Amino acid sequence: MKSKYLHFTKAELSCSCGCGLGENEMNKSFMRRIVFLREHLGFPLPITSAMRCPDYNLEISTTGKSGIHTAGKAVDISILGVEKYELVRWAFLLGFTGIGVGKNFIHLDDGISGEMPRPRIWSY
Repeated sequence: MKSKYLHFTKAELSCSCGCGLGENEMNKSFMRRIVFLREHLGFPLPITSAMRCPDYNLEISTTGKSGIHTAGKAVDISILGVEKYELVRWAFLLGFTGIGVGKNFIHLDDGISGEMPRPRIWSY
């Protein structure tokens, strides 16, 4: 089922543990930028992880119960090839402050300065 955010489904934006957190908890400003990025690029951005409850984030992430996914300001996007390069290039241009590059995905977030310097890029 489509969400209120064009191009994405409610399932893509919801916590994978089934707790019920979802698109309504995603940061609206962050999601506007993700939708703009998707429309600009013109190809699908399949989201594999977006909103996470603190307990689920603790289970799967090194950031504990308060990672950026728990604030609704992060997504992981399944992507390969030249589209991966274009996604990273435009994420820089649009000012995303966290860009993680994995083998088959890109993590984008809008974290703020704090424990880690921002902007920041890393690999998995």
